[in-house]
Amino acid sequence: MEHLTWETAPTLIGISAAFAGVGLALFAVSFWIMSKLCPFSIRKEIEEDQNVALAIVMASVIIGMAIIVSTQSASLRRVPAQKPESSRATFSHRFRAPRRCTDSRR
Repeated sequence: MEHLTWETAPTLIGISAAFAGVGLALFAVSFWIMSKLCPFSIRKEIEEDQNVALAIVMASVIIGMAIIVSTQSASLRRVPAQKPESSRATFSHRFRAPRRCTDSRR
């Protein structure tokens, strides 16, 4: 991942702002589609009639869209992993706990 410096800050802020805009647009479109598909007023059902089930369904749509946008945002900003310096320099070799000597002759 890139480190935040004065040179990379505008690019990273721009990418974040673009994904925030895309996310807000997708939320608006999904809410509009849900309101057009329902034969009743969503606002009236949630506010006046206290329909908790409908509120949960609408919240799940919003959370689902947020997960999709954040996953795409994270996958596009990921920097490719670099190869280890040697064949032994893998995660398991660098962070393995030292082994205890079980030899009875010592």
